[in-house]
Amino acid sequence: IDVFVTEDDVITAKPSPEGINKAISSLFPNKEDIRVMYVGDHPDDIKAGKNAGIYTCAVMYSSKSEELDKEEPDYEVNHLNDILKVLNE
Repeated sequence: IDVFVTEDDVITAKPSPEGINKAISSLFPNKEDIRVMYVGDHPDDIKAGKNAGIYTCAVMYSSKSEELDKEEPDYEVNHLNDILKVLNE
């Protein structure tokens, strides 16, 4: 793992994109031609990814699955192992 951004590193929590934007800036300083996906199991994860303008993937195994679906993530998986399939698309 190259970058960790925790709640201690941001002023505003999710669904603000602040933490995502900090991670992206650390990994890709030029931000040219990058494709990024935020994976989460909570509706605020999907909102934060959308607010950051990146792809979102909902992990649907939580009790929040119905709420996650309402946020219209770009991708949905049932298990973390399925994320690799999404990335290969």
